[in-house]
Amino acid sequence: MSSSMSQQLLDKYYKSEDHPFHVFERKIVTNLDKGFTVVDAGCGAEAPLLVNLVGKARDLIGVDLVDFHQSLHGKGISLLNNDLANIEVESSSVDMVVSRSVLEHVRNVDGVYKEINRILKPGGRFLFLVPNLWDYVSLASYMIPNTFHKTIVARLSDRAPDDTFPTYYRSNTNKSIRRLARTSGFAVNSIEYFGQYPYMLQFNGLLFYLGILYDKTLCKTHYLKYLRGWILAELTKTN
Repeated sequence: MSSSMSQQLLDKYYKSEDHPFHVFERKIVTNLDKGFTVVDAGCGAEAPLLVNLVGKARDLIGVDLVDFHQSLHGKGISLLNNDLANIEVESSSVDMVVSRSVLEHVRNVDGVYKEINRILKPGGRFLFLVPNLWDYVSLASYMIPNTFHKTIVARLSDRAPDDTFPTYYRSNTNKSIRRLARTSGFAVNSIEYFGQYPYMLQFNGLLFYLGILYDKTLCKTHYLKYLRGWILAELTKTN
């Protein structure tokens, strides 16, 4: 539900290639090899991330509990209807695991980290992008009961209610990521912070503009980076 003023401001102040989703994809491709086996943990019904990686890796495997879209057949992507804490993939057989906007929805996040560690080869990488808990949208989502999320999201954005899932935010801060990495056999290579246009304020041009000012301030001020909207983490399996 974007107002005309919000759309004009979005076009003026933000470039598509700077969106955290695109930054994340470039990070994956930079670390990719054509001989790799790649697992997308929580790939979604249409596995958009894996579709963009077709031809760039040997094996692409999508894991989720959703009903996969028919358009994925014949794309060269293997699909598994598995819980992320119990993936039907051999131990130490995967070169890279990626995950985008998924871990905030996982309750048993310790089990998922350990399962991802199990399927990765020694030295294999786990790259993921998650919303930062300290972003105002995440904080609101965290404090508001999951029961109300679908109604609120439907009113404030164009996202369909069926695309809104419960949130727990158990892997969405620097501290929690480092703890989970340490207890599940990963070394932390990097934790980066990125801003994004205030998508939940697009329904009102003035609020959207104020959200832009806030985001731009965070992105220009180094010591405020921990409040930016997104976290991109890169871990390596050590044991």
